[in-house]
Amino acid sequence: MTTSNVTHETLATPSPEWRRALPWWLQLIVVFVVFAAGTVTGSMVTSRVIHSRMEEYRQHAPIFSNDIVMRLRMRLSLSDDQVIRVQDIIEKRHRLMIAHRNGGSQKMHKEFEVMVEEVASELDDIQASSWRGIAEHVRKTYLPELAGG
Repeated sequence: MTTSNVTHETLATPSPEWRRALPWWLQLIVVFVVFAAGTVTGSMVTSRVIHSRMEEYRQHAPIFSNDIVMRLRMRLSLSDDQVIRVQDIIEKRHRLMIAHRNGGSQKMHKEFEVMVEEVASELDDIQASSWRGIAEHVRKTYLPELAGG
């Protein structure tokens, strides 16, 4: 067949040997497998990043306090003086919580509560209320559950 004899219909309709579609159910399974593989891979990468970041915070308390205070400064509109005092409190209490990490969750929670109250004492009423909300979220999300509750 020469190029002059090729019609539009011949180009638009592929021959049966050329295109052989998979059954719809197999296509659905392939799409599901690809989606599931992406989900699992993304979850594993996210988990690895979170764990490595937590380990970095455990090993280097100043990095932790700098990151946390920077976020608190934006969320609570802290003054420069408040930033300095809050950073000192968080550095001191974070080191103690790490020391208590192997001693049980009761000691960690007690140390965390002391830190929350010390930071709140450096803030005005509105900031302290927001801070306590943030601290409660952190307690529920990141601290181990108390034994027996």
